Amino acid sequence: MLLAALLAVEAPIAEGEVRGVVDKWLAAQNAGDFAAYDKLFAARFTGIRRSGPRTVRFDRAGWMRDRGRMFKKPMTVGISDVKMRIAGSTAVVTFTQTFAQGSFKDAGPKQLVIVRDAGALRISSEKMLRSRIDQPPIPADERFRFAVAGRLLLSESPDEAWAAGPPTYDGGDPVVAERLVDAAKLPPELARWRGRRVRLATAGGASCDGKVSGFRLLSRSIPHFGTRQDWNETKGAEVAQQAWKLGAKVLVAVLDKPCEQAFWGQPAAQTEPRTDTGEAADAALTARAVAQLRRTDAWKQIQKSYLEFEPRPPGGKLWDQADAANVAVQRFRARLGGKEIKLVSVTEWVVAGCGEFNADLWGLFEERSGKLIPRNTPGQTSAKPVAAVDSDGDGNSELLYEPGPYNFGSEKGRLLLQGELWDTTEEVQVPFLDCPC
Repeated sequence: MLLAALLAVEAPIAEGEVRGVVDKWLAAQNAGDFAAYDKLFAARFTGIRRSGPRTVRFDRAGWMRDRGRMFKKPMTVGISDVKMRIAGSTAVVTFTQTFAQGSFKDAGPKQLVIVRDAGALRISSEKMLRSRIDQPPIPADERFRFAVAGRLLLSESPDEAWAAGPPTYDGGDPVVAERLVDAAKLPPELARWRGRRVRLATAGGASCDGKVSGFRLLSRSIPHFGTRQDWNETKGAEVAQQAWKLGAKVLVAVLDKPCEQAFWGQPAAQTEPRTDTGEAADAALTARAVAQLRRTDAWKQIQKSYLEFEPRPPGGKLWDQADAANVAVQRFRARLGGKEIKLVSVTEWVVAGCGEFNADLWGLFEERSGKLIPRNTPGQTSAKPVAAVDSDGDGNSELLYEPGPYNFGSEKGRLLLQGELWDTTEEVQVPFLDCPC
């Protein structure tokens, strides 16, 4: 009798029996039947729960307390790609699990160890090996937003009826008049930003996270120097009213902490991207990049104007060799189609007085196998890139840039990939009302 009992305990287990335990385990969870679930586990049991990066280990009692809380709400559990390894009286089952309960969803590989325990097959170990928490997708128009005066720019066409109270005035450059916002008047898609955690980043990549605590309407402008002089001699309330009427209005989200040097921002739930601020090209690369830019039609048109200009500016025979010329060549690590590439940016400009020869030109190339492949249309955009960053997580880098010297009223911008050229621009504009000369 004793020998028969031992043989029964140690008898090999069949694949069908193992699959039956797995099916009961799955059905109990989807039916919310905790009693049936509890009966499936061995007296000696260990469990590992993972939720994203968090890992918790349990004995049987702790596992059942934790699962008991889980069973209080409906859940949907699915498994796929089931594999079994059976050795004598032990079976190891692996599969991919998907789990959903309320707004929480995760997926990842799981392992069950099934043994004979008190004459029945039971689970002696359950381990979530990895957990990928599925976040609700962030709308494309929220993945990147410019920052203005250390706040997150939400709208460049706000309704002034959203404002509450009189404006206040900040001299600054640009000058800013500011009004409080009655959040109850905001459209739902804007009001829902309140309480959200956002990340503001500098062009160099340094970031600060904060919670949206409120909203403001800003009126921003670069006034004529004569207007500034008048405002310096006028009472504050009257200046604030004039500045409010003069400027372009924007709606911004205010954070619970200052981020004054921020260039752009995004919801904190978005994966923080790597930012590359570039490095100055060496002499050899600079010479190659400048030579490549000189082959473009845009450069040749400027050269023609330079040769025809009277009197001829002092300096060399080429416009980018004039005494007042500047050349900046930078190399950036960027992404194109999810792969890392090397971009070479060439910005050339001549800044002189009104009525004198002035010019600026920007070219972008990919450095590949000793060649420089064009990656923009020179002459279409005036820019000096300061960073490459895949800000919206689409596998292609955007280029954050400072506007060229004659792009008056443009405060900052980014270049987006269109096809294989970084030709599409987004800019923050400020009304420029001063004299450029």
